[in-house]
Amino acid sequence: MYLLALDTSGASGSIAVLQNDRVLSEVTWTGSASHTAELPIQMQKVLEASGLSLPTMEAFALTIGPGSFTGIRVGLSFVKGLALADLKPVMGVSTLRSLARGAAEEGTLCPWIDARRGEIYGALFEKKEGKILPILGERATPPEPFLEEILKTRKPSSKLHFLGSGAQNYKDKILEKTGFKCMFLNDKNDSIQAGAVGREGYELFVGGRISKGGIDLLPQYLRASEAELKTQRREKPDLTERE
Repeated sequence: MYLLALDTSGASGSIAVLQNDRVLSEVTWTGSASHTAELPIQMQKVLEASGLSLPTMEAFALTIGPGSFTGIRVGLSFVKGLALADLKPVMGVSTLRSLARGAAEEGTLCPWIDARRGEIYGALFEKKEGKILPILGERATPPEPFLEEILKTRKPSSKLHFLGSGAQNYKDKILEKTGFKCMFLNDKNDSIQAGAVGREGYELFVGGRISKGGIDLLPQYLRASEAELKTQRREKPDLTERE
């Protein structure tokens, strides 16, 4: 099966062509003001590099969150435009699992994405023989309470592999709070590679977890957007008694 996979959940973007779970070609870009403008250009590059054409793509995989609200919506709209007409299978993939999938290291992996506002999107996984098992579920949270949860699940001698933009930004806090043997993976693991998204997507496909044409796929933001929060504040009734 030929699969087109992409990630637009952050400042960088990535797109890849896979045959089952084997990456045939992959392109990554950074510093673009608009994933909307880059996606058609980069898709053409990655297809040419693989020697394949868009009609030969039998399925699609993409990250649906957590991450940039705008970037995730752009990726979803793009893939639905490609898959909807023929109702081709679409697999929505977690950005945090994709980060873990892309790491060469195995063991306890803790991917963190900077969520701003003093928070991270984080999870804790055990990766063994290519299989990724959840230990602590995905959430948007300040770093401190999540580190406290990790302390409850791991022995003091545990080795933890931290990766992602959030891990880099809160490195000092991680070292201060945990006391574990913490390994910080290199810059390559700060961004998501579309090949890892594709391998995650292929696993979902084999397990029958697909969306025909991506019709019912929704972003997984993990928290409300700033616009939604403002709306909620405006709509919240004033219960204060006034004389």
